[in-house]
Amino acid sequence: RLALYVIIFFVGCTYMHVSQLASHHYDALLNQEVMVGGKVISSLKEKSTLFLRVETLDDRQVSPFTIQVKKAYQDDSHYLLGEHLSFVGKLTAPQVARNLGGFDEAKYLKSKGVFYKLKAKKEGVKLEKASTIFGLVNQTRTHLTSLFEKELRPKNARFLEGVLFGERGLLEEDFYALSQKMGLAHLFAVSGLHVGFLALFILLVFRFLPFKHFLLLGVLAILLIYYTLLSGGVPSAIRATGLILLSLLLKKCLHYQDLPTLLGWILFALVLDNPFALYDIGVILSFSLALGLGIFNAKLRGYLPQKPKALWNAFGISLTAELISLPLIAYFFYLVTPFSVLYNLIFVPLFTILVPLALLSCLLYMVSGVLGACG
Repeated sequence: RLALYVIIFFVGCTYMHVSQLASHHYDALLNQEVMVGGKVISSLKEKSTLFLRVETLDDRQVSPFTIQVKKAYQDDSHYLLGEHLSFVGKLTAPQVARNLGGFDEAKYLKSKGVFYKLKAKKEGVKLEKASTIFGLVNQTRTHLTSLFEKELRPKNARFLEGVLFGERGLLEEDFYALSQKMGLAHLFAVSGLHVGFLALFILLVFRFLPFKHFLLLGVLAILLIYYTLLSGGVPSAIRATGLILLSLLLKKCLHYQDLPTLLGWILFALVLDNPFALYDIGVILSFSLALGLGIFNAKLRGYLPQKPKALWNAFGISLTAELISLPLIAYFFYLVTPFSVLYNLIFVPLFTILVPLALLSCLLYMVSGVLGACG
């Protein structure tokens, strides 16, 4: 287990060093107008920025690299995941934090493997539609968003999108700021809470059907991966999906591994895809919480009263999560939320009802629009 994490660290650092040297290949073009073309790899509806995997630069093929594109002032288009686009604008470098505790744009973008920004002069030109899988994901998101907006009040529709798909930009600014101060912002980041309840619902349904284990695992993998794509492929959703599928597969094959080893292999895959994920606070928090809850919660539970069991189990989980996340959040965000243990005891149970019912309504909508609307 220790050897695995040592390998992850050295592979990540080596790969990161090589990638960082290669990333500054276009410094000579800084503050110049260029034309880039590539595929959208991340785009949220209400954000004025998106991430583009650049494949052409000034009509020349280049080794792919990722940039952040800031849309033109008049551009209110929502560019979809997987679309191939072309933008014209000024190439710039991210800004470092100027004040203690201020937003460090350069550090944030570096965690995404991004070292350049493009300030677009005009709307992007669509070169090619998204591939089949991304096209299907975009179509599903559009249908579900339309359903929310049709059946719910605007504020509730935006809230549900924030809960199910991590679209925090749709939430009211004051409301989201309050949730951060209360230590509840994690409820609006697609994570183990969302993926776990979806997996539990699927397993409960298939328990009453005559399916073999590997067929069930295949269906579960398709649905969980699809939901991960719907949520934008965030690291916390990837971690949760990978952990569930690996656990079930290895358990059936009688080669079940302990939690630290499983998390290590998932982290290794993320680092191979993007070595700068080691800088990503989302990755750090997600894996730290999963590992900490798996190792320390049972030990902490031994020091708490035994009855009522459900209440003290919930309190133990909340307290463990707080002890793990508090130093990380204080270091990265200069924020301390001492009462989040109590707030989570109140609000997490409500979300354990909301999330499964909302996901069930979405699944019913795929079968029947009337059933989905009723949900």
